Amino acid sequence: MALPKMSDLISKFDTLEAIEQEIITLKKELATLRLKKATRKAFKSHEFKFTRRNIAQLNLLKTEEKFLSTNPS
Repeated sequence: MALPKMSDLISKFDTLEAIEQEIITLKKELATLRLKKATRKAFKSHEFKFTRRNIAQLNLLKTEEKFLSTNPS
């Protein structure tokens, strides 16, 4: 699984609500990964990095959408 690029995310999510729902989903996935790590269950450690990066990219996209919607110049 390759890390997604910002251009892929921009085309995938068109509304602010969709971005926020995906962030919530990824945060739940991150919590699940942390639980697996704490209970010493099998997990793929690279998924921590991928999930955190996806959350950061979506937060940036959300901030840009808010900024562009308030300043239409």
